[in-house]
Amino acid sequence: MRHTHRLLTAVVGVAVLATLGACGDDSSAPTSAPSTTAAVGADVELSAEFCTELGRETPTPQFVESAPEQLQEGAAAVVASGEALSSQEPNPNGVTELADTLGADGVAEQIDQLATAAAEQCDSTEGVEILPQIAIVATFAGGETDGPYCDALRTEFADPSEQPTVESLVELAPAEQREALEQLASGAGTGGVGANLGALLGLGLYAEARCDIDGAFGMMFLASAFSGEAAGSGSGSSGESTAGDQPEPADATPANAAIPEGVDLSFTTREAPLTEEPGEYLVSAVVPVDWRPGPPPGLSLTGGSGDVNGFGIFDEMTFRATCGGSCEPKDWAAELGDITERFRGFTNVQERPVEGSDGRVVTLESSTGGVTGVVQRWDDTAARYFECSVKLDADNASLLPPFLAACEASRPGWIPVS
Repeated sequence: MRHTHRLLTAVVGVAVLATLGACGDDSSAPTSAPSTTAAVGADVELSAEFCTELGRETPTPQFVESAPEQLQEGAAAVVASGEALSSQEPNPNGVTELADTLGADGVAEQIDQLATAAAEQCDSTEGVEILPQIAIVATFAGGETDGPYCDALRTEFADPSEQPTVESLVELAPAEQREALEQLASGAGTGGVGANLGALLGLGLYAEARCDIDGAFGMMFLASAFSGEAAGSGSGSSGESTAGDQPEPADATPANAAIPEGVDLSFTTREAPLTEEPGEYLVSAVVPVDWRPGPPPGLSLTGGSGDVNGFGIFDEMTFRATCGGSCEPKDWAAELGDITERFRGFTNVQERPVEGSDGRVVTLESSTGGVTGVVQRWDDTAARYFECSVKLDADNASLLPPFLAACEASRPGWIPVS
């Protein structure tokens, strides 16, 4: 579900906007702090409509309405948080707004209940995978400003080149954060990688919004990207025979050959997991050198903070292993349909088959002159399809060809490419 996924991916903009700050005083903090977990009551039963909405690639207003009445505030917080930090409409007060929205009284418990119930009652989708992470972030956001703890955080965040030493924070941390921090410090725990990512993001959000530590959220966002990457080295467990296949090594030559003379741009290759399942859905991706990494799941990169080599924070490249709904083999061409339904307001300039597998290459243009390129590969026997998308603003629109060449040259491990 894209609005929940956007809550994680859209904050890449926050991570690289150096001017973002937070008020960090006691008046901005919620009056109560939710616990790290909440038991799902016997009366929490999700409707089929809610599970469908949770699995949608494009959000609809029915997501909140279809949630159980007693959990609709939590569902609304998930949607509002994603919208507040949309990379297309950055909010200058995004960090504090996100903390206040997720940290409102009872919201963390509600999101946790939705996450637990969805895991039990809904088919496996990206939305189901992401909700537990948001619940952990909300737990941190709900904490009140704690002076000694904030002082310790300032010490740990003082050097932007060093990730904070989490072990030294556990004893000083508010009680509701300790379990997640202990799991983060040990690199393990029943919550797995997702719990660790939620703790990283939550710690950064608390540090910036409640302790007024400028840039802390962005620092931990980058840390979450590397954490997810490291977690991708294990063996898979989904049982799908192709999900854990190693990708063929990609070749960056076609992308580099398509770069116009005099343009400061180059591509290299990088292997990365595209989901949270360790060792599964791997890609050998052709990516631009020196672009900033975003958070998993998936592999996302942005042009930089300000103007870096002619690219900015709204120039994006993203690789995904996705299903947009229920993750199971299906007729992907029929499932994906007209791509302009997803990119409303864009004109479909060109659409052609991708070489080497089933799929398509699509070029779209916005009314402002910006361009989006999408390369999709699918196999009807696979539970997810591969997508590489690129968004460039009007100033860089002419450079879409080398980026599309990079997308086409990238190799997903679970889809054969001839």
